[in-house]
Amino acid sequence: MVTAHRRSTVDQLGRALFDARHDVARIFQALASTLTVTLCDGCSIVLDPSTLDMRPITSYRVDACDAVAGHEQVLQLPLSRLTRLVGLVTVTRASGSPALDDDDIAAIASCIEHASLAAESALQLVAERAAVRDERVRTMQFQQEMLGIVGHDLKAPIGAILLGTELLATGERPEPPPVVTRIASFANRMTRMVDQLLDLTRVRLGGSIPLSRTRGRLEPIVRSVIAELRVVHPHSSIELTADAEVRGCWDADRVAQVVFDLVGNAVQFGREEAPIQVGVSHAPGAARITVSNEVRDQPMSAELIARLFEPYRRGWDSDHSGTGLGLGLYIAHEIVRAHRGSIAVVSSPSGTIFEVLLPDTEQADG
Repeated sequence: MVTAHRRSTVDQLGRALFDARHDVARIFQALASTLTVTLCDGCSIVLDPSTLDMRPITSYRVDACDAVAGHEQVLQLPLSRLTRLVGLVTVTRASGSPALDDDDIAAIASCIEHASLAAESALQLVAERAAVRDERVRTMQFQQEMLGIVGHDLKAPIGAILLGTELLATGERPEPPPVVTRIASFANRMTRMVDQLLDLTRVRLGGSIPLSRTRGRLEPIVRSVIAELRVVHPHSSIELTADAEVRGCWDADRVAQVVFDLVGNAVQFGREEAPIQVGVSHAPGAARITVSNEVRDQPMSAELIARLFEPYRRGWDSDHSGTGLGLGLYIAHEIVRAHRGSIAVVSSPSGTIFEVLLPDTEQADG
């Protein structure tokens, strides 16, 4: 027969276990505290390290601390055999306290069983969550590896398409047919997309954007990118203000990729009739590249800016009819980070400004 006192003790432990959630140490602390408050003057719990590495837990009634040294009764009970946990629960009654009776012992055993089962469930949940997390990591790694494989395998046929368009364009006609120009444009766009996928794969698999640094001036790199973009976007006005003496040790192709993505982003999202301003200048200890445009509709919100450099967010494609992969700004951010630089954006009703800072001192790769 379950007495009211035993039922009350189990109910109190149940509430404490609920508060402990899935924390095994808190579960056993709840057991020790509950037993100390309701049934005994002291309680200690020791687990076998081979089953769970946890420090011993001890609890004493405040008003019984002085009498603990003279225990009148000591009772030791194992954890529930229904679990894989191995341990020992020791409860004491101090001198002057009534001895533990059969009902007390039954209540203590019931509480130990409840706590043991709760701890077993918590450990199982933690293990299952770890397994799910590991599986998610393996799945993401497989996906990234597949992206890398597909991207690598696409490079060859795209290269063949570009070679074919070059041969067609070098015929007797003064200008290549429009269809050849469109094929070349689409093939170049596909090439950029494949390169972005390969870069994404490198970063997601724990690597970084590879760099091949050379020392030189920044202005020619930026100027050549702008010349290319003026051909792609003949109706856009792109103005350059550059200090020709800004020098540093960078990967010229990668820096050009950053400028290409930032200016291309301004072309797509800036006000069409307004010029895009590109600047190259010195900053303390670094070279500065700025790209600014007037906003078309409204400035970017703080929420959008906070995730602007995440992959698959706000992409740019050389053709307004496409949306790209949404990787341009993400890859630009990773290139700048690989140079140990920084990239930031400010957007207001007067315009949007991207600022890139690249250390202009020679460094090792990484």
